[in-house]
Amino acid sequence: MLPPSYLDQMPDAFVQLWQQVEDAILQDVARRIGKMDAVTPTANWQLWRYQQTEAVRNDVVKLLAKYTGKSETAIRKLLLQAATEAMEREDAIYYHYDMEPPPFEENAALNNLLDAGARQTCGTWQNLTATTANTVTGAFERTLDAAWLKVGTGAFDYKTAVKQAVDSLADDMPMVTYPSGHKDSIEVAARRAVLTGVNQTTGKLQVARMEEMGCEFVETTAHGGARPSHAEWQGRRFHRGGAVDYKGRHYPDFEAATGYGTGAGLCGWNCRHTFFAVFPELGDPPQWTQEQLQELNARNIEYNGKKYTAYEISQMQRARERNVRRWKKRYLAEDAAGLDTTDSAVRLKAARQSLSDFTKATGGRVDSARVSVPKFGRSEGSKASAQARKAELPEAKSTRGSGGASGQNGKTVRKVLGKVDTTNTKQVDALKNSFCSGYAKSDVEHMMVITKDGEVHYMTDNNPRGVDCSYLGGKLKGSYNIHTHPPKTTQYSFSTDADIPGAFADGTAVMEAVDYKYRYRFVVPENITFEQWEAVCEEVREERNAVMESRGYGFDDYEENIQHVIIDETCRRLGLKCYHREKRT
Repeated sequence: MLPPSYLDQMPDAFVQLWQQVEDAILQDVARRIGKMDAVTPTANWQLWRYQQTEAVRNDVVKLLAKYTGKSETAIRKLLLQAATEAMEREDAIYYHYDMEPPPFEENAALNNLLDAGARQTCGTWQNLTATTANTVTGAFERTLDAAWLKVGTGAFDYKTAVKQAVDSLADDMPMVTYPSGHKDSIEVAARRAVLTGVNQTTGKLQVARMEEMGCEFVETTAHGGARPSHAEWQGRRFHRGGAVDYKGRHYPDFEAATGYGTGAGLCGWNCRHTFFAVFPELGDPPQWTQEQLQELNARNIEYNGKKYTAYEISQMQRARERNVRRWKKRYLAEDAAGLDTTDSAVRLKAARQSLSDFTKATGGRVDSARVSVPKFGRSEGSKASAQARKAELPEAKSTRGSGGASGQNGKTVRKVLGKVDTTNTKQVDALKNSFCSGYAKSDVEHMMVITKDGEVHYMTDNNPRGVDCSYLGGKLKGSYNIHTHPPKTTQYSFSTDADIPGAFADGTAVMEAVDYKYRYRFVVPENITFEQWEAVCEEVREERNAVMESRGYGFDDYEENIQHVIIDETCRRLGLKCYHREKRT
C-alpha cells in the first residue's frame, strides 16, 4: 500500500517536465496577443488572426514532439518506483504471517502487469497531448476574438483588452481535451494521469499478489475528512470474490462495497484510501501497520489555534505553493506581451510571504521545485521584487478591490454620514440601495461601512481597482460593508485575493459589492478559518474548467462567471450557504 504522502509527491517530476511545455506555450501565446494593438483598423483582421493561429499550432506541435519521448521514460520510471515501494510494504505483511512471497523483481506475472500499466498510462497521456494543438489554438482564437470585440465596440482600450486576455489565459488556458470533452491545463492533467496510472497499477499488483499468496480478505485504510460515500467503507474488512460469513463475522464483497475499480470508488479519483492483505484465521495484521495508519491520521500539528494532520498541513502548503507559481506565470505572460507587470509582482511577493509564514508556523520548509517556473530565474525575481517594493499594496485586512487593490490612487475622501438604526431594515436597505444606484457605474471604487453601533462611513481613494478602509480599525469587526467594482475592472463577483481575505481578516460580518450588472453578498462564516477556506478554494481553482462545464457554462460565459463559480463552488464544498449573486434590475 502507498501512503498519501507518497502519492502526493510521486508525480512531481513528471508534472515539472510538462510545466515547461505549458509555460512555453503560454508565453508564446501572450507574445502574439501583445501584438494585437499593432493591427490597424484598416488591416485585414481575419488574415492576421489566421496567421497567428497557424503559427501557434505549428509551435505547439514542434514542442510536443520534443517532449513525447521524455514523457514515456518518466512515466515508466515513476511506475517502477511506485510499484517497488507498494510491493515492499505489501510483502512485509506476508512476512509478518511467516509467509515467503517470491521477490517482486523475479516475478514475471507481476512485472507483466507493471509493463501493461505503463503502456496504458503512456497511451492515455499521448492521447491527451494529441489534443493539445487544437485545444490551445481554439482557446487562442476565442480570446483574440473576444479582445477584438471589446476594442471594436469601444468598451475597452487596446491596453486593457490585451491585459485582460493575457491574464485570463495565464490563469485558465486549457491545453488538453478529454474524450468527454472536458478541458484542463497540462499541469492538472499530468498529475491526474500519473496518479490514476499508479493507483490502478499498484492495486492490480496487490490483488495479483493476494491471489498468489492465497489471501481472500482485505482491510481498507481510514482517514479523517473522508467523503461520505467513502466513510461508509473505510477502515473495514472485506472478502474478495463475494460476501461471506467467516468465523462468526460477516465480510461484505470487496469490489461491490468499496467501488474498487471505478473512478468514484476505492483508489479512484482523488482517493487517498488504499487496502492491504489480512488473514483473520492467523490473527491481526502487524502492529506497525495500525501504528502507521494512526500516525497518518494524528492531528498533531497546530496552526492558528487548531490541530491538523500532516496530510492536511501538506495540502494547505501545496495551495500556497501553487499560488506562487500562478503569479510567476502571470508575470512572465504579461512581460512577454509587453504589459505592465507591477500588479503581478506585488501579488507574487504577497504569495511568497504567505508561503514563508505558513512553513515557519508549521515547522515545514518551502519545496523550491514546487514553486519554480521555467524562465523565471534570478533576474526576473529581482526585477519583480523591485517592482513590488515600489508599489506595495495596502494590507489585505484593510483593502477591498475589484481584482486586486492595485492602481494609482487619486484624492482620498473619507466622510462620516451619520448614524442609522441597524434594527430598522427599511431604513438600512434604502441606504444600501441609494449607494448602489449612485456609484455602481463609477470608474473608481467607492465603499460604505455600517458599523455594529450604526455609524455610517463613506470612503474612496479614487482608485479604479481598490479602496483602503484600514483607518476604521476595529470598527470593521461585525460591520456591514459594501463597495463598488468599476465596469472596466469588475470580475462580476468578489476578488479572492483582496475582498474575501480582507473580510475574514478584519472581522466583517456581511460584505457586499456591486457593479453595473450584478450585486453580490458574502456572509463571513464563523465556523471555519480563512486557511480552510483558501485550501478548498485552491482545489476549486484547479478544477475550474470541469466545474464550469458541470454547471452548463461554455467558453463565452467564462469571463463573466468564473469568479462567481469559484466562490459558489467553494461554499458548496464547505457546506456553507453564505454567498449570493443576483442581477441588478
